[in-house]
Amino acid sequence: MSLVCGLATTPAAASAAGGGPTGVVIHYKEGDSPPDPGYEQLVAEVMFDPGTPSGGFTVQNYFRTQTYGAVNFTGDEGDVFGPYEVKDEFGGCPFNTWNNEAAAKAAVDGFNRSDYSQVVYLLQNEAFAPNPCGSAGAVGGEMAWVNGLSEYTIVHELGHVLGSPHAAAYRCFGPGHVPTTYSADCAEVEPPGEEPGEYGDPFDPMGSGRKTSPPLEMSAWRKLELGAIPAADAPTVIRNGTYTILPLEQSSGVRLLRIPNGAGDYIDLDFRQRIGFFDETYPVDDPGVRGVAIHLDPPAWGTDVHPSRLLDTTPETGSFDDAPLAAGRQFHDFRSPLTIETVSVGVGGATVKVSGLPDPLEATTRKVARVGCRVPKLKGKKLKVALKALDRRNCRVGKLKRRHSRKVPKGRVVSQKPKPGKGLKEGGRVAVVVSSGPAKAERKRR
Repeated sequence: MSLVCGLATTPAAASAAGGGPTGVVIHYKEGDSPPDPGYEQLVAEVMFDPGTPSGGFTVQNYFRTQTYGAVNFTGDEGDVFGPYEVKDEFGGCPFNTWNNEAAAKAAVDGFNRSDYSQVVYLLQNEAFAPNPCGSAGAVGGEMAWVNGLSEYTIVHELGHVLGSPHAAAYRCFGPGHVPTTYSADCAEVEPPGEEPGEYGDPFDPMGSGRKTSPPLEMSAWRKLELGAIPAADAPTVIRNGTYTILPLEQSSGVRLLRIPNGAGDYIDLDFRQRIGFFDETYPVDDPGVRGVAIHLDPPAWGTDVHPSRLLDTTPETGSFDDAPLAAGRQFHDFRSPLTIETVSVGVGGATVKVSGLPDPLEATTRKVARVGCRVPKLKGKKLKVALKALDRRNCRVGKLKRRHSRKVPKGRVVSQKPKPGKGLKEGGRVAVVVSSGPAKAERKRR
């Protein structure tokens, strides 16, 4: 079970957006008024309108913009079903029960779950204010459950469906419990009160990333994991020197620098500017576009991966809105002599100086080999996509087997060994089991 956005969900097989259309099933609790006529058309516009945003945004054009067309949640009004009344007799927030009941009614109208790569179950229920059941998405799964028609919430929950974890703010303390940028004493918090929580990053929609109505651009690390930034444009820094980071809104060039932190994660550097619809709301002098953001990120996504964590390079202010490393300031890694200094920032990019890294020529071949392959998440991916993911992580496919599966579509990965995130030698082999679809007898019964 994975806990995302306050609700427990069971991850299903991952489906890449774009492999098929997205379905929407609208429902409301008995005793409440159904949505107004024309609501289905409004939902279709919010979900699927591909046009350039003008005074608003849609789910589809957000993901298309962020991934340069690599992710498309396609569909139209014919893929929106409902609204359907569901029973109000279970207590609590039985969203799976409501989903199944609504889906069963939608089947009468032609809804077939197998026709869709993912389904958004949309509860339209004004009596639910102030939203006690929240919303949820199955991490690396096929379902998002959303309470109320909110483009921002749907973007967040479909992020989970794609495999994306939350974006947290990471508050760290030094001697005397004085706030510092990075230490061994850190916790995920949600400003301004800094209560424990995973939504504190003000620069990413998987946290609290929005200036007005639209979400902000997602971090460069998320774009990397979605395949929108190639590995060549997100190099791992192993040598001291001066580097340029281009704005993460651009569609090419180095937009992410990665430095292993020595504890299994990466110190990731990216830089944003007032480019495009989603980031143009930043004021010119906003700290968010005047410095280099430093995140502590897992090596890859997975169902049990912890959130991305934003480090605060100005802990003395008590705010994460000015977390990026401004020109002239330095970041020091408490685990090593690593120092990062922002030399300059401008509309064309940021320049950073990295020092304190060990000479890579002094590393033993054995040590380099141990971190050569970081196993990616393959479950649910098409075989061709899985093989590319292995190659990108310096891994190779090992034993390749096929087996029948009722739940995983034909041609997609059912399981893998070892699990995502494990480090192997360069060229390490990963065993993969691929679905050959349901057994013949099962196909006949259908």
